Amino acid sequence: MERAQSLGAAVAPDVIDRYGESGAALVVFLHGSPANRKAALGIARALPPGIELLVPDLPGHGSRAGEPFAIDRSLEVLAETIAREGRPAVVAGDSLGGYLALAAGSRVPGVVAVVAGGCTFEMRGAASRLALASDLPLRLARQIAGARRLGRLIDRILPYVIDRDSARAVSAAGLRLEARGESIRALAALDTGALVEACHVPIVFVNGSRDWPTRAGERRFLARAGAAELVLAAGSPHGASLFAPAVFAAASCAPSRAGATDQI
Repeated sequence: MERAQSLGAAVAPDVIDRYGESGAALVVFLHGSPANRKAALGIARALPPGIELLVPDLPGHGSRAGEPFAIDRSLEVLAETIAREGRPAVVAGDSLGGYLALAAGSRVPGVVAVVAGGCTFEMRGAASRLALASDLPLRLARQIAGARRLGRLIDRILPYVIDRDSARAVSAAGLRLEARGESIRALAALDTGALVEACHVPIVFVNGSRDWPTRAGERRFLARAGAAELVLAAGSPHGASLFAPAVFAAASCAPSRAGATDQI
């Protein structure tokens, strides 16, 4: 087995959560924005035997809130995470993490399959302008209420949106609301369809059945992928890893259980 090589600077182990069976088939999960590594708690609870799950904080999020968000830096974090383990990995991600997982399929050594959630929305042209506009209400709320006051309000609301344990953990690990706009602007500069074409490993797309803006691009993304399948999480909106973690966990672990991690 060839050891994965890092794209850049080392990652401090204390910003990575580890779940499941040590030394088993490896899955690395990349969270969405403005969440943090604790967003994977639901997935961790649904892990089948024979899987080890690693979850780093992305730059600009959680314990890395002091770093600016950047796609290249995020891929460096992922590459170093895999390289430290010295074995191949399935990379799964949701929303922002899903787009990063697609990029990893062609840019990060040691990746043998990609599970990409909530990312069949092509961030170009009018679609990218719509995505950028979606951050305006949050920016306005920050200006009117202030970041701290708005953060406290979101902390109170979050347990009514996702399961309480995950909500408390995500809040405690730090929600940096500015990261959402940063990540949208970074993704808007990407040709996301080209990411799919460049991905040289199998892809599993995971969408919430009620995530209509994202689902509009499913056929185009599947057509552009060399080897891909689609999993729908019934009743879930955008963010299936949070709203349907058991479905997302099953999709994330399927490539490993099918022997994908034995390919290197």
